[in-house]
Amino acid sequence: MDTMFSIYVGCLILGGGLILISFFSDTDHDADVDVDVDVDFDIDADHDVDVPQSVDVGDALWLPILSLRFWIFFTAFFGLTGTMLHLLDQMSWKGTLGVSVGMGVGSGWLVSWIVRRLRSDKVDSNIDPERDYVGTTGQVILSIEPESPGSVRLNVKGVDIDLTAITEGAVTLSPGTQVKVQRYSQSTVCVVPLSEKEAA
Repeated sequence: MDTMFSIYVGCLILGGGLILISFFSDTDHDADVDVDVDVDFDIDADHDVDVPQSVDVGDALWLPILSLRFWIFFTAFFGLTGTMLHLLDQMSWKGTLGVSVGMGVGSGWLVSWIVRRLRSDKVDSNIDPERDYVGTTGQVILSIEPESPGSVRLNVKGVDIDLTAITEGAVTLSPGTQVKVQRYSQSTVCVVPLSEKEAA
């Protein structure tokens, strides 16, 4: 068993195993890295990129590579293709590597794009940001400072949404702080910390 075959088999086992875990897991672990630096960690290996409406077509084509889902499917199909071609022994090692990389990239990109599109359609059809975000409570996931926006996670109609967030005054909100949305504008929410009574 040569080195490349070992790599293909290892990738197939790793990627295939993670895909199976994601299918049978009840938890949706997504690290969603928005263009406005929204980070959302979930775990069915669905670390995905949410594309805001302002992102153009060119950006949308490369954004899936930021997705953990992309890399899981890339690994699985890279390994599967490489293993099969190696066993068939009909191509040179360079040809096998090229086809395997192509299959991995194509599979990872396609799956990531489809899932992002389905999520986007679901959220867009059910949530009106102007109406549904204001008054909603959430949690800081990236520190918010007076001159530096951070990120908060809201749960709106059963959907976890990460948004760029700012606050007013000389207040720093650390990760884990419970907050309430006061205003929403251009994909950014203005939040204030919840009082102890509200948090309870």
